[in-house]
Amino acid sequence: MPLANLSRLAATLATATVVGAGAAAAQSCDVGSMYHGQYTANYTAGSHAGMDYVFNNTLYFSRSGNYIHSKYITSSGVSGEGTGVIDLANCTVMMNYHSTTPSCPGTYYGPYTFSHDGGALSWTFNGQDCWGTLNGQGQADEANIN
Repeated sequence: MPLANLSRLAATLATATVVGAGAAAAQSCDVGSMYHGQYTANYTAGSHAGMDYVFNNTLYFSRSGNYIHSKYITSSGVSGEGTGVIDLANCTVMMNYHSTTPSCPGTYYGPYTFSHDGGALSWTFNGQDCWGTLNGQGQADEANIN
């Protein structure tokens, strides 16, 4: 196939609409760039087992297609970053985070769900860090950065 035909085919496919794919294909998710919120961490094993902690946090997101990159900082001083792929049908990203705080290494994973307008975010997570094994949940609102 000549190069010109390949270019036309690629352009056609890039603008094609999937017919019969259902309502989920037509939905979009507005992922904001910064959210302020709060989460509860329940330690189930380790030096803080049986303890629940509530922390404030700020989460930053950037999106390229369906790929999400995120950074966070908490009121405990721990920060980190993570990645995930957004499921457009329900605006949920299965995030995989890791702490970038040298004194408290850790990994955390779980579903992060954005409201379709991007104004709110909720999540649950499981993980392991310097204090032990934990799970938790959180909520945040998009920050006005104008």
